[in-house]
Amino acid sequence: MAQRRSKSMSYLSPHKHMMFLNQDDFKKQIKADILDRIIQNDQGILYESELATIAEMQSYLGVRYDTANIFNRTGTDRNALIVMYAVDILLYHVHSRLNPNQIPQLRVDRYDAAIAWLKAAGAGTVTADLPLKPVVESNTGTGNIIYSGETKRSNRF
Repeated sequence: MAQRRSKSMSYLSPHKHMMFLNQDDFKKQIKADILDRIIQNDQGILYESELATIAEMQSYLGVRYDTANIFNRTGTDRNALIVMYAVDILLYHVHSRLNPNQIPQLRVDRYDAAIAWLKAAGAGTVTADLPLKPVVESNTGTGNIIYSGETKRSNRF
């Protein structure tokens, strides 16, 4: 069993490493042996699912927040809520890969909650402790056209 355990916890490998998430992030939400069964011991599935998860999260957050800054962080520099929701979304997708009609209700509920929060954060209706998108200043002016003319003259003699 120890052999299997060490194999199952090797989410990170030199050539297929996870970018934002790490093995400890999964331990909080799913047992390693269950995750291994879901991904059929194929670490590439986790890697590809993480890419899709990040892209999905960026689509909601990218309007307001600096997603490159958010998802390039590691360890304790990452926002805990973003990590939790990333794991929720990823686990939903790896479950749906097996049988979309038999996703555990817990995964569906957590996915729905994650998407609802991402939508609200992107719209600015919830407070998110995330780096805002940098403001791009433009030297082209306001883009408004001002119409004016000379004062009307009286042409009466």
